[in-house]
Amino acid sequence: MLLQPIETGDVRGVSVGFRQALREAVALIPQRWRDIFHQPQAYHRLEFVGSDIAVFRVVHGRSTEFGRVARRDDKAMPTSHRALQELLDEDRIVAIGLPQSECLVRTLEMPKASKRHLRAALSYELERISPIELDRIYFDFFALGNDPATKKVSLKLRIIKRDIVDDAIAYCHAEGLTVGAIGFSGERREADPRSFPVDRLAMLRLFWRRWNVPLLAAFAFVLGLTSLAAAYERGVTAENLIEDRLEQERISALSVAHLHAEISQVRKRAEFLGHERAASLFVETLADLTRILPDDTWLSEIEMNNAKVRIQGNSKAASNLIAIIDRSGRFANAQFEAPVMRGQGDASDRFDLSFDVRGTAP
Repeated sequence: MLLQPIETGDVRGVSVGFRQALREAVALIPQRWRDIFHQPQAYHRLEFVGSDIAVFRVVHGRSTEFGRVARRDDKAMPTSHRALQELLDEDRIVAIGLPQSECLVRTLEMPKASKRHLRAALSYELERISPIELDRIYFDFFALGNDPATKKVSLKLRIIKRDIVDDAIAYCHAEGLTVGAIGFSGERREADPRSFPVDRLAMLRLFWRRWNVPLLAAFAFVLGLTSLAAAYERGVTAENLIEDRLEQERISALSVAHLHAEISQVRKRAEFLGHERAASLFVETLADLTRILPDDTWLSEIEMNNAKVRIQGNSKAASNLIAIIDRSGRFANAQFEAPVMRGQGDASDRFDLSFDVRGTAP
């Protein structure tokens, strides 16, 4: 098989065609969807550090601090508000980061179970671990690993006072902001939104903002594959036209196939007749053996291959069987295939002999 070299111009043509198909696929996306996906991928996180608020800009998972403001009080309220608005640049959805020092972290081992059952069990465990009442804290947990041998799971438990979380959220609401995620300083894993009071709509919008580019790329890729599938269908249609042109040749070939089928049927009939003849010869041979063998002789095995017969069995006088078979006029060339096994006392002898059937062609 010879491989034709791919010219540079061919590669460039394929690349241009794929880009054109991708542009056409993107054009199929409704404009309102593209407006949602086209939101900036960056978002802001407010970290509450003492009496200050550090403003971070997070792009592709990498955060950069670019300003700090003091928490509002009666004297600094206008100044703090303007500074925060300038740093956020009209962004109304934020994530907040709480001090790690205010968070109580514990590692526990619990029996392996669903997350719902683990949460219920931890509610009772918190009464022993936490120095604060259960209704005055927020907590979440996640698995660090499990041991199949002991069927236990290692959990990391994070506990924080409700006042700290509620004050931070109240500050954001006072500034006209909605909270889409809650985290802890120095922790990459954010708080469980089912346990902490995040705004559900803001959480979804923040999710889109983080992942709009990969999702748009995946959607465009799927549409590109759809375009390629359509091109493939067009190729299949052209192939069907060629198949129609070859139909006449196939009809001619069918007559040859029918002829082969008839030949095969004739061969099967001939083989059937051969089998019937062999079965008839076997029955005749068995009947003749029954007639000539003495009454004190019985067969345990008989094997017939064309005109050659081999029998095994027991007899009171196995040495006389060769003469009996040769005198039958039906069989000839009798001989023992193995030495006769003599029985003890009046026991019969074990024999194994073969002979030819006369009047049959091999």
